[in-house]
Amino acid sequence: LVAACGHDIHEVRDRANVTLERLMAPKEFDAPLAAQFINLKLFEIHRFEFDIPPVKYGYFLRLYRNRLSHDFVLEKELDYMDLDLQADKKTGLFTTQQLFDEPGHYDYLVYKKKKEGACWLSQKGCSGRINVIPDLSGEIILEIFPDIHGHTRVYWDDRTGHPGLVYNENGEVIRLGRFSDITAHLKDLKQRYSITAIYLLGVQKRGNNSEDWAPEATSPSPFSPVSLCEIEPTLGGEEGLRELVEKAHALDIKIIVDMIPHINRKSRAVSDDCIVRCYDDGGNLVERASTDGRYGSWNDGKLLNYRKFEVWEFIVNSILTLIEKYDIDGIRFDSAHAMPIMMKKNNYPYFYGTRRSHEEMVEGTIIANNREDDHFITTGYFDSSCRETIANPFHYYCMLAIQRKLREKKKRFFINIAECYWGHERFLARSGIVPYNSALFKICENIIHGRSDVREIYHLYDEYLPEALPPGTELLGILGNHDEHRILNTFGPMGLKAAAMLTSFMSSIIMDYEGSAEGEGWKVYLDNIYVNWNRFESASQRGFERFYRELYDFHRKNRGRGQLIWANNNMVAAALKATEKEVWIGAFNFSENNQQVFLQFDKPELTVKYSAFYRVVDPMYSPVTGHYNYYTGRELRASKLQTVVTYTDRIKLLKLETIENPDKYLHEFLRDSFFRLCKISNTGDFKHNFAFQKIVSHSSSFDRFSSFILDHLIPLFNDRD
Repeated sequence: LVAACGHDIHEVRDRANVTLERLMAPKEFDAPLAAQFINLKLFEIHRFEFDIPPVKYGYFLRLYRNRLSHDFVLEKELDYMDLDLQADKKTGLFTTQQLFDEPGHYDYLVYKKKKEGACWLSQKGCSGRINVIPDLSGEIILEIFPDIHGHTRVYWDDRTGHPGLVYNENGEVIRLGRFSDITAHLKDLKQRYSITAIYLLGVQKRGNNSEDWAPEATSPSPFSPVSLCEIEPTLGGEEGLRELVEKAHALDIKIIVDMIPHINRKSRAVSDDCIVRCYDDGGNLVERASTDGRYGSWNDGKLLNYRKFEVWEFIVNSILTLIEKYDIDGIRFDSAHAMPIMMKKNNYPYFYGTRRSHEEMVEGTIIANNREDDHFITTGYFDSSCRETIANPFHYYCMLAIQRKLREKKKRFFINIAECYWGHERFLARSGIVPYNSALFKICENIIHGRSDVREIYHLYDEYLPEALPPGTELLGILGNHDEHRILNTFGPMGLKAAAMLTSFMSSIIMDYEGSAEGEGWKVYLDNIYVNWNRFESASQRGFERFYRELYDFHRKNRGRGQLIWANNNMVAAALKATEKEVWIGAFNFSENNQQVFLQFDKPELTVKYSAFYRVVDPMYSPVTGHYNYYTGRELRASKLQTVVTYTDRIKLLKLETIENPDKYLHEFLRDSFFRLCKISNTGDFKHNFAFQKIVSHSSSFDRFSSFILDHLIPLFNDRD
């Protein structure tokens, strides 16, 4: 079946992927496929709703759990609970609700009760899967490449022997970073940047086959490990990583490590049968490199054959070993958007005159190194029509195995963050994976460089993501990572403020690359550690630490995802972020000039209550000027809040404070609203205006009207010119 997932014939691929889904799902083999996916936070209560006609005996919802210790569930091992569905008198929908207090994956089916027994419903919307993941609100991941940890010279005055990477006056490396350096700096990193997790890049044991490096490479590749679960000795080995994890956990910091989908050319971690081969320019059959020199300067990796189930098991067992041996809290899956990698097969039936076996040809051990539109031709899950219906079988298989290991270890927190190209988020999210929000980063980059404007951001969040992603999906906000140029280089010293703060506003969880906060200007190419580091120092701008500290602190204290609001300006994006205690408004200027904005709050889904009373606070200027704006929720939703976002700050933050005793501020509400009343141009807005409603309520007679004007309205302006 795994081999058939990458078959040349489209229909075969389609059926094979669906069959694998049926084998892995913890329900009857012939039950309706999980076609609707929902991602929930741990301990979240979910309300199920189904639009189905009333029947004599009623309905119930069957919730399937997977609590076994082995891969595939037999029908006699099914574990489920049944929940009665009740008709809602107002909506007519059949509903029930359930608290999900264990991480993992739960399939559900709607059953119709009969006089004897029951049968499942096959109609659309009556089957699906719940993925339960940890609450990621306020999480901040710092990516660290241990070899160069401390290259910004932050810890060079460390007198405990842990300065990290050190270079001399000529910019030559005289000491590389190690696990022990990061361990020594954990407390400072948490205090300095409010981090909650560290993603360690390149911890696995590397090869020393320098003959396979590109001419310009000066150090081994962290992306072609000899083993996926052995640890690089020069960094401190197994003991160094264990000490790092233990210290991190004591400080409530999680540890995430890389999972690489290929191995070093010299590795014997898998048998030669699990490697794909291709013909070189001389007609020789050779191991297919994991890169071809176009997307990386190393040639020391070899591509695994994902048409073999043994390779799937190898990847999963490597992840489970890392959890078991080092108690890691997550993985970052490299090239997750391309998994499982199944390049087009070479179907010539002979190998140097010898006929190839049917099994070997189906498993595609020899691939065609062909390109189409500058991309390799693949024949796998992503080329099957079933991709629009089911979860990716490879990723689902990985997540089920991780779920079993977490239950065994009684571990509650684990995340799978996934490198992801724009457009593949929906395939990863169906398995409870947290994909990169590559789209937002790239759109912001295009805006800064004049190739687009903020309307593309609104299209992303208002049109594409709601349509493409399962409800509740978390995307990883990218402030920086090793695959991108430094954010300072990409956006400039002013533009990075708008891009970084908008990303924080719109994300529950964010990730940054070590060095961003210290104003690093150049990308560190991981195969060129031995470079002139003085040039990196000369390109940096060291004045950004305060901005980043404030950004990280804001993200930790104001948790959750924002909602876009329209700013009536194509160079300014704006968003509203509601937390448990406060509501923040942010406007983010991507231009080189001051921008005037008129913020609208007319989206029905916004967390602005019609019946509430609000005070708009400018945290920068209100304490100085004593000036505030007062709105009812109803009036705010019909108003346009005017402000200016400067080209120097690039960010304007306002706060909506709920007024619990509005009578105390009646004069302020009435005065501000009356000024807005005088500027109304749309007659439909009168009914939302607080002052207008007050005047109308006192207009039953001339005496009441004149008394209100004299006693309440005119006194508001006695202290004004």
